Amino acid sequence: MIYCICRQINTQKVDAAAACGAKSAKCVLAHHGERFNCGQCAASITERLNEIRVSQSLIAAE
Repeated sequence: MIYCICRQINTQKVDAAAACGAKSAKCVLAHHGERFNCGQCAASITERLNEIRVSQSLIAAE
């Protein structure tokens, strides 16, 4: 899925940034050497980061 059309940030890039410790949409873009253009992607990137956190906490609880 493409999260940021302006900066070509997709699921793979969000996941890679999260694996390196990105905790916010701004950190995801910074990880890839980018900054927000229009900012419309911030909410959807944050949602993906939250999904990753939930799945990691469920795995850790097992």
